[in-house]
Amino acid sequence: MQLLVGANLFAVFALVALLAGGVGYWIGRSNLAAIDQQWQALAGRADAPTWFSLAASNSDLAATLRGACGPSAPSAFVEGGSRACRVPLWIDAPAAPAVAGTVAGVYSSALDWLNGWSPLMLVGGGLLAGLLLRRVFKLVVKTGPIAWLLDL
Repeated sequence: MQLLVGANLFAVFALVALLAGGVGYWIGRSNLAAIDQQWQALAGRADAPTWFSLAASNSDLAATLRGACGPSAPSAFVEGGSRACRVPLWIDAPAAPAVAGTVAGVYSSALDWLNGWSPLMLVGGGLLAGLLLRRVFKLVVKTGPIAWLLDL
């Protein structure tokens, strides 16, 4: 009876995960298509390399605009009935900040490495890691709560 309940729970969780993944994938694909159209329109401009360079050099343009062009910002002004402001932009990309600490550096490197994986590779890697960790867990449980520590 417990095996049947466990199998049913696993099936429900797998179905929910599959459904959530499918919906997320579908929403992401539709958003990606709209963003792709905007970037293609920008790429068709004569000054596209300059815009792409500015975009690459200024990672958070929204925060820069909020800080420099807010209602009480000293660099904001009105000219000819239109609002304008002087925005500080990086022309060349600033040096990347060093990641402080070993744990933060390892985490950052692992995250960069995983970002290069395709969704299929992530699912396969997760399944493989789950199978291997299950095997290790069963081995630890079989040897007893403390005995495995003494064998080291």
